[in-house]
Amino acid sequence: MTEMRHTWSRWSSGGSEVLDFSGDMAQLAGSKIVELPWTSPLVELHPVYVHFGAEAALFLDDSSRLIEGAYLQTADDPLRVFVHLVCNDVPRDGTLINALIAQSEVIKACVDRNQNEFIQFDGDPPLVSGSPKPALLARVLFVIAHVLGPAPEMDSSPGRFGRHCGMC
Repeated sequence: MTEMRHTWSRWSSGGSEVLDFSGDMAQLAGSKIVELPWTSPLVELHPVYVHFGAEAALFLDDSSRLIEGAYLQTADDPLRVFVHLVCNDVPRDGTLINALIAQSEVIKACVDRNQNEFIQFDGDPPLVSGSPKPALLARVLFVIAHVLGPAPEMDSSPGRFGRHCGMC
């Protein structure tokens, strides 16, 4: 829980940016691989929360819960993106406290951008063992590419993806 508090604190002090990719995730539901026509620059990714939503269909094995979104950021090495995947809890009553409790169950991961693979993937055992890991990786890589955009040497640029929510 302390790690999640630090993640939330870095995100909060970094501007509390929320990007809603739920509309884009609907198009990717069911896919385990997402191919992109560009490479993103290997630059720093400031703390951002990305909302996948139910549209991403990132259900855990028990099918009653899903991965709702992720906090993303780089540290000293822009080749490593630290990811805190957060879960929802289906019977929500809409209170802030219940949302924070649901988001306290996390998967802590790290993506190596050279290999486009998770090099770390651990956290709450039921989430780790029941998560759709290939689909999660595909969604995270999709989001990183669209947040950072194409590398300067690329001719093609992505369409406008995600919706900036500020302090949703």
